[in-house]
Amino acid sequence: MIHLLRIYNKNFWKSIFGPLITFLLPITFIWLIVSIYTFTYNYNPISLSSATIPTVIFTCSYIILLILLPQAIFEIKDSILIKQLKTSSIKLWHVLLVGWIYYSCMAVIAFFLSIISSIITPEKFVIEQTLKMYSQTNWWILLFVLFLNICMGGSFGTMIASVLKRSSTINMIGVSVIFLSLLLGGLMVPIMIASEQLPVVWYASYFDFIRYGTTQAYEALYSVPSKFNVFGSNMFDVSTPYEAFATDLVPIKFTILREHDKILNLSIPYLSTIVFTLVSVKTFKI
Repeated sequence: MIHLLRIYNKNFWKSIFGPLITFLLPITFIWLIVSIYTFTYNYNPISLSSATIPTVIFTCSYIILLILLPQAIFEIKDSILIKQLKTSSIKLWHVLLVGWIYYSCMAVIAFFLSIISSIITPEKFVIEQTLKMYSQTNWWILLFVLFLNICMGGSFGTMIASVLKRSSTINMIGVSVIFLSLLLGGLMVPIMIASEQLPVVWYASYFDFIRYGTTQAYEALYSVPSKFNVFGSNMFDVSTPYEAFATDLVPIKFTILREHDKILNLSIPYLSTIVFTLVSVKTFKI
C-alpha cells in the first residue's frame, strides 16, 4: 500500500490543479464570498458571513473529493504500473482506500485553511464577527461533521471513478454536483436565508446529498444560545428546531432546520456513504 500512496502523491503534485485547489483556492474563495455578502445597511457595515461561512468552509474539501479524487483514481487504475502491481499482493479495494485516505488528508488541509482564511479576511469588522462565532464553536462536533462530510464526499468520488469509464464524464459529474451544491447545498447561497426567502431553492436542496452534511455545521459552530442559535440546539437533539437571526443588525429570525430536517441530517450521510462505498467496491475494476 506504500507503493500506492507514492503513486497518488506523485499524481497530486505533477499537476498544478491539485496544489492550487488545496492551498490557494480556500483563501481566495472565502475572501470572495465574504466580499459578495458584505454591504452597507443604514450606513452601517453588515455581513452575512455568519450565514455563509458554516457551509462555505466545506466547499474546497468537496471540490477535492468530487473532482480531484475520482480523476486520480481513474488515471491510476488505467496506468501500466497499476496493472503490474495487480499481480502482487495489492487488492483492488486498496486502490480506492489509499486514494480516499490521501485525498481526505488534502480535504482536511483545505478545510482548516478555509477556517483560517475566514479569520484573516480583508474586511476587519468581519474578523470580529467570525472570531465571535469560533468562540462559540464546539470543535469536537465540528470535527465529527467534517468526518461525515469527508466520508460522504469521498465515497461519492470513488463511486463515480469506479462506475464511469471516461475521464471527461467523471469531471462533468463532479463539476455538476459541485455547481448544484453551490446553489442548493449552502456552499454559496446561504441555506439559512433560502429556508425562508427562497422556497424553490430550499425544497430543491433536498435532492442534494451534500446539504445534509454541510448544514450540520451551523449547530456545531453556534453551539451556545445566541442570536445565531436561539434555542441553543445541537445536531443530536432532533426535537429542538434550529432557529437563528441572519445578522446582528437585521432582526429577521429564520427557521433553518426543523425536526424532519435534523432527522435527515443524521441519517442521509451514513446511508449515502454506505451505498456509495458498496457500489464503488462492487464495480471497481482494473
